[in-house]
Amino acid sequence: MCRCSQPQQTRRIDARDPIDREGFACLLQDCLCRVAVTLPRMTAEILRRVDGEGQSPAVVAAALGLSLRETRARLHLARRRLLESLVGPVSRRGWPESR
Repeated sequence: MCRCSQPQQTRRIDARDPIDREGFACLLQDCLCRVAVTLPRMTAEILRRVDGEGQSPAVVAAALGLSLRETRARLHLARRRLLESLVGPVSRRGWPESR
């Protein structure tokens, strides 16, 4: 379940500033939640455990009965979708596509 369901005020957040770390963490959690609902259940679980809770891909793979290779592939696709939700479509090299 998403912890940061309230809309964030639009402002620039500096993750290096100790005061903004909580706001940044909440913003990131909100983005993870929004993307997770668009993913297959297993892929969303991998994203939540690795990027949300800080577990290693190897630990998650073992816990879910998946190969490490499949876990990493699903994580890569989930992170790409997260990136696209933040900046829009991206090229194969990871740069935002020009419009």
